[in-house]
Parts: sequence; C-alpha cells; structure tokens
Amino acid sequence: NNVSQIQFEQLRRALELAKDLLNDEQKGWYGKCIRTKKDTKKKSLQMKISDIEKDIHKAINLISYVSLMKIQSLPSKKISRCILWVDDNPRNNDKEVDIAQEMGITMIQKENSKSALAYLAQNPHLKKASFTEFRMITDGFREEDDGDKAGEYFIKKVRELGWQTPILIHCGNLQDQLHVQAKYTCVSVSTTRTMFTMYLTSMLECK
Repeated sequence: NNVSQIQFEQLRRALELAKDLLNDEQKGWYGKCIRTKKDTKKKSLQMKISDIEKDIHKAINLISYVSLMKIQSLPSKKISRCILWVDDNPRNNDKEVDIAQEMGITMIQKENSKSALAYLAQNPHLKKASFTEFRMITDGFREEDDGDKAGEYFIKKVRELGWQTPILIHCGNLQDQLHVQAKYTCVSVSTTRTMFTMYLTSMLECK
C-alpha cells in the first residue's frame, strides 16, 4: 500500500501537464479544439475533449488519494506547525481547515491584511521559524482589502518587513496570480483542494 516518492512525483508531473493543457488556449492543441467552429468535426472534438477531461479528473482524484496516503505514512514528530491564513470569507475554508487539523497543523485565520500584519508584529519569533513550522496563505481577492490586488499587496508588505516565509495564494483563477508567483520567492498558487493538500503535505515533509 505504500506509494514511492518516484511514483508520487510522476503523478504530480502528470497533473501539471494536464493543467497546462487545460490553460493553454493560445498555443495548445486543446485550446484549438475548443475554438474550432467546423460543424462536421465539432461533435467528434467535443467527445475527445470530454474524454480528456475525464482522464484529468481521474488523475486529480488519484493524486489526492496518494497525498493522503503519504500523509498517513509520514513519521510522527513533535513539531508545532501553524499557518497564518488571510481570507475575508473564512467560513468558505472549513473543509481545508479540517484537513490541516487532521495533519496536526493549526490554522490562524485573519480576515484582512491589517489584522494579519498585526499578528506577525505580535509574533516576531515566527520570522525565524523553519518552513516546517510556519507558513502563510492568502486569497487573491478581498473586496474591502485592495480588491483583486489584495493577495499581491499582502505578499509585498510581508517581504518588505523581512519575512521570507513560504506563502500560498489559494484562489479561484490561476492565470490572475501567476505573475505574483514569478515576482516573489517562495510563493506558489493553488486553485484546487488537491493542490492545497499537496502544499500542506510538503510542509510536513520539509526538513
């Protein structure tokens, strides 16, 4: 029942490839299939696209299952782990919080950048914490907190204050946040619960 690291990495790369196929509407053949308007081929193409989507969803479900198996097989260590999560709708994250708690990770939830930055100021010792002990998560959009730039501005401020802690942008649109990932170190983007779970798993595995 144990899944090797090599197998897990192969599955992870397969998911990344599938994601690229779905998002590449400019150059990818998948995008070309979607945009074609030839009636004689439309039905056939739609069937192919439907099959591809089914395969991708199967891959996502498999990777989620493998992630949970890896979590259960990780050695038990007495390490205090916590994540600061900034989201103006914390109730939407109940399932994700439950997953984190099952892994022994404490979620500290704040609804805006101001309260999150205040928490960091009150806990300066976390700046020296390892990647295993402390991380952050932010959403990309907060209506009353810099709008669609909220996540990016929060990361910018955190880095200006000298925090090099890994930060995950957990949002609904990958394309809107890729430039932030490219701009700052130790920043990644998640759009699904599976990707979120993998981020938590990496925290447990980090040395």
